[in-house]
Amino acid sequence: MKKMDLVSGYKGVVGLVFGNDHSSSTEDSYVERLLDCISNGKLAEDRRNAMAELQSVVAESHAAQLAFGEMGFPVLLGVLTERDDVEMV
Repeated sequence: MKKMDLVSGYKGVVGLVFGNDHSSSTEDSYVERLLDCISNGKLAEDRRNAMAELQSVVAESHAAQLAFGEMGFPVLLGVLTERDDVEMV
């Protein structure tokens, strides 16, 4: 195996595990907007809709899963500790 093949294979694995600049930038910003709506939304219905949309996006996209893993857990912990909205929990 050539040295270049090893390097490109390594970069491919690293990009798959850690994401790369062009594959997930759209998903990152979309997940970030949904998380912001969940944590800062004024209306409970808007927050619930954002939560449902986030579930859908994460189920469909590996890049969205990575973005959620990076940013989402503190937001979900906030939802769980809130407990005012049973549907959100």
